[in-house]
Amino acid sequence: MSKPRKAADNPQSIVSNLWGRIARERSGDEEWKRLYWQSHPLTLRHINRALSGDPGTGWLEFFQNRYCRAKLGRGLSLGCGGGAAEREAIKLGLCAHIDAFDVAGEALDAARAQARKEGIDTLINYRIADLEDLHLGSGDYDIVLASHMLHHIRHLESLIDELKRGLRAGGYLLVADYIGPARLQWDDKQERLMNVLLECLPASMRVCARSGCVREKITRPAIEAVIAHDPSEAIRPQDIPRLLDERFNILYRADLGGTLLMTVLNELAPHFHEDDPKDAALIGMMSLFERTLIEEGVIQSDFAYFIAQK
Repeated sequence: MSKPRKAADNPQSIVSNLWGRIARERSGDEEWKRLYWQSHPLTLRHINRALSGDPGTGWLEFFQNRYCRAKLGRGLSLGCGGGAAEREAIKLGLCAHIDAFDVAGEALDAARAQARKEGIDTLINYRIADLEDLHLGSGDYDIVLASHMLHHIRHLESLIDELKRGLRAGGYLLVADYIGPARLQWDDKQERLMNVLLECLPASMRVCARSGCVREKITRPAIEAVIAHDPSEAIRPQDIPRLLDERFNILYRADLGGTLLMTVLNELAPHFHEDDPKDAALIGMMSLFERTLIEEGVIQSDFAYFIAQK
């Protein structure tokens, strides 16, 4: 007879503990943003340009400027983590109040503390929730924000149906997410192109920020390793666009890239400094290389932004 699983070995506990720890480590410290393609100041300019046409305008501000200048009533931030999306929405005046749900209690603690520090904690209601089994009131929300969380969901149909039910008629769902290969199982062509970019960097810029080791080559991770680290990682990301299109009116979509650069720049991004023109130019060339391959149909965009309406 097999031994009973410890609570800490439960997939949901692993996910909760992982993202709680990440939120705690990032709380009050902006330096973590320099580790990743999605958040580094230099690469974020190119992501924003792909999203909005303006390197200084991000996903929420773009939506507000183009689709919704009037303040909305009640919003929902789904899989809120450390709380960046809802804090930005409140400060932009996008909506008056926001409910923010996450599976990780420690992440919610960090989010509450930061909202309190910024003086907006009375406008945000944080709550722990199982996003695989979410239940909302009918028509409770004017807007739902889903930032990089749908790709962690197994029962996508159920969740997206519930989000639609929870929105009022004409309400908005904003999604920014990974839509690339499940479990990060990119193909040989994508891996070859990643390594083409990696080889362009001098050894001094291929030193990983955490380990201190020089990255010589990028290889596809084993599925077992991906699941062991985060059982919720990239479960069904390629289904997200289709499911949104089947259930909502898609007002806007922007392909954001990341197909090569998310992996190439992971932990290498801190070597690039936004006040160094050479670093900015190199990031620009790498972004152009990736964008051109996407536009020519050589590779698909692994990240996308959707504005959907009920």
